[in-house]
Amino acid sequence: MNDPAAALTVNGAGGVVPAAHAPSQPQRKTLQETIHDIETQINRFEQIAKANQLDARQEQDLKKLRDLLSKAHVEQDRVRSDKLRQQEVQQQLAKSQQQQQQQQQQQSVAAAAGRSSRTTAMGDSQVLNKKKIQDLVKEIDPNTQLDEDVEEMLLQIADDFIENIVTSGCQLAKHRKSSTLEVKDVLLHLERNWNMWIPGYTSEENRPQKRPAATEAHRQRMALIRKTLKK
Repeated sequence: MNDPAAALTVNGAGGVVPAAHAPSQPQRKTLQETIHDIETQINRFEQIAKANQLDARQEQDLKKLRDLLSKAHVEQDRVRSDKLRQQEVQQQLAKSQQQQQQQQQQQSVAAAAGRSSRTTAMGDSQVLNKKKIQDLVKEIDPNTQLDEDVEEMLLQIADDFIENIVTSGCQLAKHRKSSTLEVKDVLLHLERNWNMWIPGYTSEENRPQKRPAATEAHRQRMALIRKTLKK
């Protein structure tokens, strides 16, 4: 009787195939195909063993095939686990990208709504706008017309002035170790840097007192005193 183990050969992927059907060049097989080939060879050896015709060499081949099958199953489980992990990572990545897109869309909608709301309420909410500038000019001279570029320039100057006041006021508040910007911080900046006193907010005692202009009689008296002292 022919030796079944002698008719076996191991291909490049670790699978056992009949020698008569072994390809002349190594042929890659899938892991599932390799496991199927090993199981087929094991079944053939087990059939021989049932007939009590299995010799020592065939027993060794059968043991090797069973060890190889066990390793192949371990590898198969590892591959399946890797695939599951990859699928989970891809699903999480797709979910994260979807959430980011939704957040970006929501932010875009909110930003557009905010811009629309600010544009609608701009005439009433701004400290100074073109309409208020035009009203101020009409109070001075009803016939005066301002060029659009002049209006834009005045708005820019007003914005810069307000930003400067707020920034300097915050620095003064920080200097006195406070996290709240108060009226006194703004008033102090206006008084020191702009020589401005706001009616209703600045106390009278803090205002600089101007010396009264000297009258002609007073100057004559002072000249007479100096002349007397020189004698």
